[in-house]
Amino acid sequence: MEYLKENDQTAVRFDIVNTTSEKVDDQLFTSVLIGPKDEVLAEMPFTHIQDLEVGQTHALEVIFEGDVTATKQIKLVEK
Repeated sequence: MEYLKENDQTAVRFDIVNTTSEKVDDQLFTSVLIGPKDEVLAEMPFTHIQDLEVGQTHALEVIFEGDVTATKQIKLVEK
């Protein structure tokens, strides 16, 4: 995670790992950034995963407006 002060944006890089027992095919999720007090800092409503085998990792990089560097956890919520 990197705060880009000149643009008041935060670059967030994270991996999504399929820890389920089934392959993920063409699913939409909302990525929710959770702060230290379990508050929602930001959301990315259309995280699309085309194809992710069991145990496979998918790298993701997004830019959020503002400073969300207090993020302690990222949750994926299935649509």
